[in-house]
Amino acid sequence: MATPITSYDYRVAYTPPTPTLVDHPLQRGRDGEYLNNNRALLPEEQTVLRQLLESRRRQAVQLDAMLAEASQARNTLEEPYQDLKGHYESMRCSYLVAQDYIENIRQARDSMQPAIERLRSLLHPIRRYPQDILSLIFVAAVESNNSQDSYDTTEPKTLYPPRHRRRNTALDISQVCRAWRALAHATPEMWSTVRICLRKSASAAPWLKLFTGNAKAVPMKVIVTHLQPAYFNRRTSVDSDDEEKSTPLLASVQRLHSLEIHYSHFRALSYLSRLANNAKLEELNELTIQNDPGMLPTIPEFDLSTPLRHTINLKKLTLVYVCLGLSLHDASVVLPSVTHLIIHTSFVPDSNCLVLPHYLAMFPFVQELVYFQNETAIPESVVLMEMPHLRLIKTNFAGLSTIVACFSAGRILSPDLHTIRLTTEGQNPSSDLSTFFEANPSIRCLEMPGDFCPTLTASTPNLFHHSSLHTLSLWKASLGCIQLLTMSDGDTGQALVLPNLRILRITCSRSTTNVLTDQVFESLYRNRCEVTTEGQLTNIGAKPLSQLWFMTHEALQAGVRATIERRMAYVPHHRGGRLLAYRWPHKPAEDNPFDSNLC
Repeated sequence: MATPITSYDYRVAYTPPTPTLVDHPLQRGRDGEYLNNNRALLPEEQTVLRQLLESRRRQAVQLDAMLAEASQARNTLEEPYQDLKGHYESMRCSYLVAQDYIENIRQARDSMQPAIERLRSLLHPIRRYPQDILSLIFVAAVESNNSQDSYDTTEPKTLYPPRHRRRNTALDISQVCRAWRALAHATPEMWSTVRICLRKSASAAPWLKLFTGNAKAVPMKVIVTHLQPAYFNRRTSVDSDDEEKSTPLLASVQRLHSLEIHYSHFRALSYLSRLANNAKLEELNELTIQNDPGMLPTIPEFDLSTPLRHTINLKKLTLVYVCLGLSLHDASVVLPSVTHLIIHTSFVPDSNCLVLPHYLAMFPFVQELVYFQNETAIPESVVLMEMPHLRLIKTNFAGLSTIVACFSAGRILSPDLHTIRLTTEGQNPSSDLSTFFEANPSIRCLEMPGDFCPTLTASTPNLFHHSSLHTLSLWKASLGCIQLLTMSDGDTGQALVLPNLRILRITCSRSTTNVLTDQVFESLYRNRCEVTTEGQLTNIGAKPLSQLWFMTHEALQAGVRATIERRMAYVPHHRGGRLLAYRWPHKPAEDNPFDSNLC
């Protein structure tokens, strides 16, 4: 009877010794001289050969013994080996049978999946939703899809036309079933945004008609891409040079709320009147015109002030890479209704183009100005004007020079201006901001990158000497900027920078997080938050902060983190564990300025 597999320890293996042959002096050196000839051997050579022969016989006997031992070990392993081999073949067959069985069960399970899905869809709660709730879900899905096609024009990034080839969510929802189609057609809000590509002239008008018919009287946002003269240049006949007179493309829109135009042809804007008539422009609240950044720097023969004079209800105007000629500009056009102005200048400067002062003269009641300059041209002269409602300016480093030139020396009066946001990284804007603050003492809030190392003395004018600044927000802050906020003037004992600062938000860069020490943070906390026993000021003679927000990366050293958490409260952040956010003093969790603007 074969030994069961469990009774044999198959982990034990026989390892025979390796035979070793001892070299003899006769085999080395001049062996051919003694062995490869027919002469009679000398007596001493015969003695050496007899010794060698005796050595070889002993080695042969040793090998015979090793051979017998190895044969015995092989015979001992033969029975367990055959037993294991039989078990392996049996288990392999059982494994293959089980594999086939599993595959058959899987196929049966997969064949049942469609029926399960059908039954599950019949029992899905969405079938029992009231139509008003379901319509809200449809509208939210459409708005989410539309937001993916939009670009933030308030950031200085390269902008491109929206991806008009994306599938339309409203159309997809309406094609699910008859009930959803009827509900979708009865929900005008789903069809309030339409994207039209004029490069496909055959499908533009029917596509617009579908949306305008379903949108009914809901205010619509129309995005027109590839605006080009070829769409409108249709001749009345083959032999005639007269263009066919047709109704404006957007004539079927009942209420035009927002219009976004993307073009790349230098004569495209001349056909703006072929899109919408004056009556439609009067209803317009938002207008965006964006040029292709790769377009040749050709000034179009177009006057934007002519169509703008009809937009009496316009609230927001966005011009991206649009170069408008100065010769056709009508300086008498003024739109007091515009409150938000966003301008991205072209990449090639031209003295014959409209510049920032011309736009400000057209919109004197702007409340928020976003100005990103992509070239280095600065206006030579600015006419004295007032902007009584301007309260926020956002710009980059190149645009800051133009802003300073316009708003300094009493050229533009803006008594309500209180917030400046600077987006350029890696450059020191201290000098320009200092000049700007001197001309505009109403500024209370500054948001800017802090990835520069400022050099500051008590006698050198600098933005950090601005005593009226109430709120400061620094992101990607360098160690030098943090240390600067803790310094005092050795001569007067007063704070060297921002003595009246009340709210401070600091977001450290990765490099700053790696080199940040607990001494630097303690100095910041004591000199900006703790009040001395003598009075109401801190150690450096500054007013104590009412709020301090501090954010670092997750690579913060354990000792520094313990020091910060001893002084401040940890704030859960929406970015998860990659960033560590802290606040002082302790406030409710909903008061988190890292997720919103401080100013």
